[in-house]
Amino acid sequence: MPPEIPISNSLINDLSKIVGNQYVIWRPEDLLVYEYDGSIDKAMPQAVVLPSTAEEVSEIVRTANRHGAYIV
Repeated sequence: MPPEIPISNSLINDLSKIVGNQYVIWRPEDLLVYEYDGSIDKAMPQAVVLPSTAEEVSEIVRTANRHGAYIV
Protein backbone atom coordinates (compact mmCIF):
# COMPACT_ATOMS: atom_id res chain seq x y z
CA MET A 1 0.00 0.00 0.00
CA PRO A 2 1.40 3.45 -0.89
CA PRO A 3 2.25 5.82 1.94
CA GLU A 4 -0.54 8.20 2.91
CA ILE A 5 0.14 11.70 1.67
CA PRO A 6 -2.25 14.44 2.77
CA ILE A 7 -4.34 15.69 -0.13
CA SER A 8 -3.62 19.28 -1.04
CA ASN A 9 -6.12 22.03 -1.69
CA SER A 10 -4.41 22.69 -5.00
CA LEU A 11 -5.06 19.10 -6.12
CA ILE A 12 -8.73 19.38 -5.13
CA ASN A 13 -8.96 22.68 -7.02
CA ASP A 14 -7.29 21.24 -10.12
CA LEU A 15 -9.57 18.19 -10.12
CA SER A 16 -12.62 20.43 -9.68
CA LYS A 17 -11.59 22.42 -12.74
CA ILE A 18 -11.64 19.19 -14.75
CA VAL A 19 -14.96 17.64 -13.65
CA GLY A 20 -16.71 20.34 -11.61
CA ASN A 21 -16.99 20.78 -7.84
CA GLN A 22 -19.97 18.45 -7.51
CA TYR A 23 -17.92 15.53 -8.91
CA VAL A 24 -14.96 15.81 -6.52
CA ILE A 25 -15.70 14.29 -3.12
CA TRP A 26 -13.16 15.10 -0.41
CA ARG A 27 -14.95 15.83 2.87
CA PRO A 28 -14.49 12.96 5.36
CA GLU A 29 -18.21 12.65 6.07
CA ASP A 30 -18.91 12.26 2.33
CA LEU A 31 -16.12 9.71 1.84
CA LEU A 32 -17.48 7.19 4.37
CA VAL A 33 -19.48 5.29 1.74
CA TYR A 34 -16.31 4.82 -0.32
CA GLU A 35 -14.16 3.14 2.37
CA TYR A 36 -15.52 -0.34 1.52
CA ASP A 37 -15.09 -2.00 -1.87
CA GLY A 38 -16.56 -5.45 -1.31
CA SER A 39 -13.42 -6.96 0.20
CA ILE A 40 -12.74 -7.50 3.90
CA ASP A 41 -10.32 -4.58 3.95
CA LYS A 42 -11.42 -1.02 4.35
CA ALA A 43 -9.58 2.19 3.69
CA MET A 44 -10.83 5.74 3.58
CA PRO A 45 -9.88 7.43 0.31
CA GLN A 46 -8.59 10.97 0.47
CA ALA A 47 -10.79 11.96 -2.46
CA VAL A 48 -13.13 10.44 -5.02
CA VAL A 49 -13.46 11.89 -8.51
CA LEU A 50 -16.38 11.01 -10.77
CA PRO A 51 -15.42 11.70 -14.40
CA SER A 52 -17.89 11.34 -17.25
CA THR A 53 -15.61 11.18 -20.30
CA ALA A 54 -12.38 9.51 -21.35
CA GLU A 55 -10.85 12.96 -21.77
CA GLU A 56 -11.62 13.78 -18.13
CA VAL A 57 -10.07 10.49 -17.00
CA SER A 58 -6.93 11.27 -18.98
CA GLU A 59 -6.66 14.77 -17.52
CA ILE A 60 -7.30 13.43 -13.99
CA VAL A 61 -4.44 10.94 -14.39
CA ARG A 62 -2.09 13.69 -15.62
CA THR A 63 -3.14 15.97 -12.77
CA ALA A 64 -2.69 13.26 -10.13
CA ASN A 65 0.76 12.48 -11.51
CA ARG A 66 1.73 16.15 -11.46
CA HIS A 67 0.71 16.33 -7.78
CA GLY A 68 2.32 12.98 -6.86
CA ALA A 69 -1.09 11.52 -5.95
CA TYR A 70 -1.96 7.83 -6.24
CA ILE A 71 -5.01 6.55 -8.10
CA VAL A 72 -6.62 3.37 -6.84
